Amino acid sequence: NTTLRLTSGSFALTNALTMGNGAAISRANGSISTAPTFAGTVNVTYTGATAGITSGPELPTSTSVLNNLTIDDAGQTVTLGAMVTVNGDFAITAGTLDASASNYALTVKGSWTNGGTFTARSGTVTLGGVDQSINPTATFYNLTTSGSGTKTLLGTTNPLTVNHDFTVGSGTTFTVGAHPIAITGVTTLSGQLNINSLTGAKNFGDVIVNSGGTWNESVNDPV
Repeated sequence: NTTLRLTSGSFALTNALTMGNGAAISRANGSISTAPTFAGTVNVTYTGATAGITSGPELPTSTSVLNNLTIDDAGQTVTLGAMVTVNGDFAITAGTLDASASNYALTVKGSWTNGGTFTARSGTVTLGGVDQSINPTATFYNLTTSGSGTKTLLGTTNPLTVNHDFTVGSGTTFTVGAHPIAITGVTTLSGQLNINSLTGAKNFGDVIVNSGGTWNESVNDPV
């Protein structure tokens, strides 16, 4: 599949550029003036930058086009310039993704992996896919689940911190094992929250269980 590499300078589009289904965009310090036409899905990677950058037209604004999003910019920060929907996997392998002072929302429908830094600001992250895995070495502001299936925290000791509200949406299950969890704001359950391990402190603020919601604690773990 075709890869468009934005290494340096500005790529000024004077004619339409159509990228085929499954194409990729790799951005370092370069930029593109206007969004290409996407014939299908595209994978976007930020890598090789020598200074912080803000996402631009290379990052699709359509909710159905972006497949995988990878941040691999050691020592640098990628700041969101718009809200983003990732229909595949999201990964920070190095560097930082910043939701920006505009608090742009991020929806992820595949796996969430964070080996760098996620700066949530006051934004909302939605886990909106099916049977997702989450490496929770991150601090969220608002965390919401939608879609269907089970959202499962990986690892054994990785903490999950939500500095504002945590919402488990209808039709979804959020499963917590031996993970320390700290929810500062309100936990709202329209789906199911499973807590199945005594290991790791589970700290919650106010909890609202709506009709159809379930708090399922299979162990006697203080919260």
